[in-house]
Amino acid sequence: MPIAEEAARFKSWAAEQGILTYQPPEDDLVGQGDDLNDLAETNQAAAAESIFNARKINLVLVSPENNEIIVCTHQKLTKKELETLPETSEEGATFRYVKAHPPQIRIPASGGPAAGNFTLHNNFYTCGSSISIGNVVSAGTLGCLVQNAAGEIFGLTNNHVTGGCGYSEVHVPIVAPGLVDVRPGGHDPFTLGHHAQVAPWTTGIPDNIDATGNIDAAIFRVSNPALISSMQRAAYDTPTEIAPPQTGISVRKVGRTTGLTSGTILGQSVGFEPVAMQVPQFNGLVYFHEVLVAQGNLGQPFADRGDSGSLVVTTGNDGVTRAVGLVYAVSADKALTFIIPIQRILNAFNVTLLGGHNA
Repeated sequence: MPIAEEAARFKSWAAEQGILTYQPPEDDLVGQGDDLNDLAETNQAAAAESIFNARKINLVLVSPENNEIIVCTHQKLTKKELETLPETSEEGATFRYVKAHPPQIRIPASGGPAAGNFTLHNNFYTCGSSISIGNVVSAGTLGCLVQNAAGEIFGLTNNHVTGGCGYSEVHVPIVAPGLVDVRPGGHDPFTLGHHAQVAPWTTGIPDNIDATGNIDAAIFRVSNPALISSMQRAAYDTPTEIAPPQTGISVRKVGRTTGLTSGTILGQSVGFEPVAMQVPQFNGLVYFHEVLVAQGNLGQPFADRGDSGSLVVTTGNDGVTRAVGLVYAVSADKALTFIIPIQRILNAFNVTLLGGHNA
């Protein structure tokens, strides 16, 4: 049995037992979710159900490359509980248990983050820096620059950062830094560009609508390319190559709030995951399908509020840095970061990554 199917069966079992913190769509339920009973003695399955009833399951992830099923619980498991729960599946997959809360999207608090909210590279405003819509007090991250076949340059970030969750008017100004970060003595805000387009985004539960194509991304047309750089702040230039979505790889990102951070792609979501979104233009759940989930190194968050839109990259054994995806949410406890694979986003806008621009 493929590990993705095993993970889906486990998620179905958790839903049937009422120990998953949300009800997944019918499409996510795989027959009789009796996988745990197949994997362990009956008394162990009963003990596991009791533990999960107390701790609750927020997320189920899968890592095919590491042959792992990652179970994210709302409360930390004790050493005794970990010894009671199954370590491996009947098919040989390893169960890994992680404390992590569900994903959410919120506006960052006002005030300058410790890492600073923007960087100028040779007086050019860089990617990885603060931006927002010009008529909403908010802030997110300029992920990178992209260009279309005609050579027009756009800034790429999340829909909820500059697209107004689909409600931004075309040509509305996009300012830098974001309005949350405008303060006396800080950088004077200026118009970086104008909103152009958002990627497909459908609200509602997947039982009612097709949410498999949901992408949290938007582009804005850069007004003056001479004012902006493809540099990811002072860390590195935006790569132009793409890494295929995979788990277990080391990744980095540069964002408005936490700056340069490193981590690992822990797993991929099993089916749909709802994200609780609370921003000026939208308040509710949005479902995203089979997204990547990262964990920061050394117990530190990989991302935080305001890092939405950050470009996630990885450097392979060949020394080449490639783009992985775009940050769009973090868990409420900051333990996990949620990422949409970059190829989906580029395909939606029919654009390519731009590097070497004023770098």
